[in-house]
Amino acid sequence: MTLERLAARNLLSADRHAETGLRFDGLRLESLAASLDTLPLEGSLDGHLPRVRLSPSILEVDGGGSIRLFGGEVILRDISGRDILSPFPRLVLSADFSGIDLGQVTRRFDVGEMTGILEGSLDDCVLFRGVPVSFRSRLTTVERKGVTQTVDIKAVKNITILGTGQGAASFFDRGLQRFLQRYRYARLGVDVELADDVLLLRGLERRGDTELFLRGRFPFGIDVVNARPGQTVSFQTMVKRLESLDFGGITTSSDPP
Repeated sequence: MTLERLAARNLLSADRHAETGLRFDGLRLESLAASLDTLPLEGSLDGHLPRVRLSPSILEVDGGGSIRLFGGEVILRDISGRDILSPFPRLVLSADFSGIDLGQVTRRFDVGEMTGILEGSLDDCVLFRGVPVSFRSRLTTVERKGVTQTVDIKAVKNITILGTGQGAASFFDRGLQRFLQRYRYARLGVDVELADDVLLLRGLERRGDTELFLRGRFPFGIDVVNARPGQTVSFQTMVKRLESLDFGGITTSSDPP
């Protein structure tokens, strides 16, 4: 990480601030995540912020950064903030995702295995003391030659928990599903909006009039249905859903005891 043209200005006035440029070259996310005790990440950060202006009350940033993450890229943009040096910092940013390998993501976090390529965006994400208070995000999978689109039982159950707060165990205990461990899907599509501690999840896929988070593909496909389209939940409810995800092994009735 390189500081460019670091300067402190107007130190004796109310408009005191620091200005610099920042350049990141190959900053390893594994080391950064370990030092900050955050989520286990793999990849590197490159970026150039030609102008960063920081005062006691305002953060202004020109430019952005590129994060190579899970085989793809995350482009950071529109970064700003208020009261960054206070006990109540507020940071705003947006990002675009492309080429994210879902196989790498799901294996890394042990939430089941899902293969495919993910793209999407995160717009106007506001973090207050590091906690999201508002944002709009859209995530979809895209087909890529040579990349399969499959999902295993564990991943389906965890997607269902996140989307509905309910399990899907009974589906896998009847008929042909008892003997399958992996399913094909056509597309994953999720739209998420958080505002005023209220979270709205919408599925972007359809089968007839049914709204789906995940649309299966013949012959061995599976749908994950949004059972309550338009219904909101509190942010704390979603946190509890995250905490209830299954990170261990999942068995079905066809598995030996």
